[in-house]
Amino acid sequence: MAPPPVPLRARLTAIAGALVLSPDTMLMRLTKMQTSSRWHHSFSFVFYRGAGRLLLLPPLWMLAHRASPNAFTQVARRVGYRRLLGGAALYTIQNMAFIVAANLTYVASVLAILATGPLFAAAASKVFLKEHVPKHTWIASGTCAVCVAVIYSDSFVGDRDVGDTGDTGDEISTSTHVLGNTIALLVPIALALFWTVCKSSPENDMIASLSLSGHIGSTIAACVVFGAGQGNALLPVEKDNSTSLLALIGQTVSVAIAFALLTVGAKDVPSAEVSLIMLIELFLGPTLVWLAVGEMPTWRVWVGSGGVLIAMAVESAVGVFEERKDARETLPGAAI
Repeated sequence: MAPPPVPLRARLTAIAGALVLSPDTMLMRLTKMQTSSRWHHSFSFVFYRGAGRLLLLPPLWMLAHRASPNAFTQVARRVGYRRLLGGAALYTIQNMAFIVAANLTYVASVLAILATGPLFAAAASKVFLKEHVPKHTWIASGTCAVCVAVIYSDSFVGDRDVGDTGDTGDEISTSTHVLGNTIALLVPIALALFWTVCKSSPENDMIASLSLSGHIGSTIAACVVFGAGQGNALLPVEKDNSTSLLALIGQTVSVAIAFALLTVGAKDVPSAEVSLIMLIELFLGPTLVWLAVGEMPTWRVWVGSGGVLIAMAVESAVGVFEERKDARETLPGAAI
């Protein structure tokens, strides 16, 4: 039996989340903090993004549902402490890994590695939720894995041509490129599992788990920064006409809203498709970074990223065609 069709509202909600998320990496590149350490720079972002989720998501949920704080608490309780904590931990892992990786290597490289998300999401849905996974999703996932391997191979080429980092001023060395790509692999794994947790209880709202992840992330980041005596890392630079401050506020708010939309959409959209929808950022993210700071990755990263885009375009077209075909076949009188 064919899987039930995905509600249009759910798919549009997830797509809106991906579009809101797309300028995220550009805002990261435009934000300069008062530290020269890539690690402390990264954890300053983790701190503010976590605080944004913790402080913004509950009131946004209450506003959208015209509900009281007590109603939000009841929603969190219905999720159950295991899903609540598990989802929060998974989201915190992917969030920290993404930010650290993006500060170590090219944005295009990190976003392309996210293309392995459909593979992990499909596997998680099949194993844990017994969801039907179309053959074209498996094929697209395998193709993406090959393309990501091309990107990753850029780290191990002896005569690797270092790409143009534009206005960032930081040359991306081979060692940081390798480390950044490796850390980036944690993102699709944790994110695929997070979407699967969302799907495991579609009748419950996981916004509370997302908000809790903000508390966990900001606490860990504060411990890292202050534990190293680098409190200034939490302050944006002051001599750039407030560009860093505005970019910091922009990324904090937009990421919270984007993943709220994606989390709501994930309740009705198959886990693998959520990962595919998020690949919208793969095209827009590097383009916006290039326009903003002139960051130009190596040709291997572009080849791999281009392959991912083509694979996802084909997969999406096949998915829409099959869904419409199944809908026609289930209509009364369709078969005569």
